[in-house]
Amino acid sequence: MVKTTFRVGFRPGQLRPRAILLDIMCLFYLFLGKQLVFYWTGSDVPRTARLLGERGGVSQIWSVPVTKFLLRRSQHCVAAPWLADELRDMGYLAESFPFPTPTERFEGARDEKVCWPDMFTVLTYVPDHNHTNYCGEEILDLAKRMPDVAFRVMGGEGRWCSKPPENLTFLGWTDSLKEYQRCIVVLRAVRHDALGGTVREALLCRRYVLYTYPHDYTELLPHPDQCDDFVAEVEKRLEGLRLMFSTGELSPNHAGQYWVIQNLSEKVLAQRLAKRWIKDADA
Repeated sequence: MVKTTFRVGFRPGQLRPRAILLDIMCLFYLFLGKQLVFYWTGSDVPRTARLLGERGGVSQIWSVPVTKFLLRRSQHCVAAPWLADELRDMGYLAESFPFPTPTERFEGARDEKVCWPDMFTVLTYVPDHNHTNYCGEEILDLAKRMPDVAFRVMGGEGRWCSKPPENLTFLGWTDSLKEYQRCIVVLRAVRHDALGGTVREALLCRRYVLYTYPHDYTELLPHPDQCDDFVAEVEKRLEGLRLMFSTGELSPNHAGQYWVIQNLSEKVLAQRLAKRWIKDADA
């Protein structure tokens, strides 16, 4: 019988049929004396904090008490250390373990020769349904200010953007490995995040990464809402890399690739997670 179950990125207390069913299953699981581990992946943390702050109505009858009970009786781990800080503010302790998303395909490209594109190209990720969190408007402004730079956007079709400039291309869901190979810099500009998978994948592909959260072998950007001119700051960082690219001084990011293979590969992260949370073999 399974002794430990991970609930990944699906916050409790939601008033939807399948969410209510999942909460009921988790309640029974805990009543049977099993170990439930909430694995927090990003926006589920602040959304749960907002839920716990609600007053009155159905939230007080079901959502808030069920959420508090499940969180109190469960263990917690998070995909990035800053999420542990956010959970601590809510009164729950958590340990940080980046999620072992697949990296084998990206690691397989380690021996391929890196060929920079002819044009300085920046790749980013902006889903249509959450473009504000992923700095969609800021990236649009960047593209307008830097017409000689190609900006390519994964994860969305740009439905929020009525008139994109010619150097801004929305790719939708695409082959991310091929897109990493077509770019020079990956821009992970996000207001709230876990450890973005694009960061690990881009480093494995020996690309340079600009990120609004601290991470080894990336360049730290200021938070978009805590910077007087975020777009200008990103533009300055990109111009520095573009200058090196134009003079032939920009070599592939081999150090970043090696560090991820040693510390954040799928195998390493899976072993780390299992060693910590699955102490007894599940029968």
